[in-house]
Amino acid sequence: MRSDEAIRQARGRIANRVGVLVRASAFYAHCLGVFVISAAPVGAETDSPVFTLYRNSPLHPLMRIHVATFDASDGKQYNFENCWIAAELFQDKPGVQVRYWCETGKFRR
Repeated sequence: MRSDEAIRQARGRIANRVGVLVRASAFYAHCLGVFVISAAPVGAETDSPVFTLYRNSPLHPLMRIHVATFDASDGKQYNFENCWIAAELFQDKPGVQVRYWCETGKFRR
């Protein structure tokens, strides 16, 4: 079981990563002259309270492999935070060669 402090630190790191991605997206959109409306993939359920954890494959970096779906009745923020905490816990394990990430909505092939 993780302590409350460890969870707060993980949430802080996630918030920092999301902030960096948003700033990078805005910079590239500005450079390309494109207005970025959403960071969600095409067809994503942006209002969905459900988040899905994916990983790639060490042999196929572009592959999306379903790991878990977070659809608790506690709401969108709860599922968002738990998905990204799980992604970070998996990613931070020693020797991990794959990337973990969360997407809005239920599992899609």
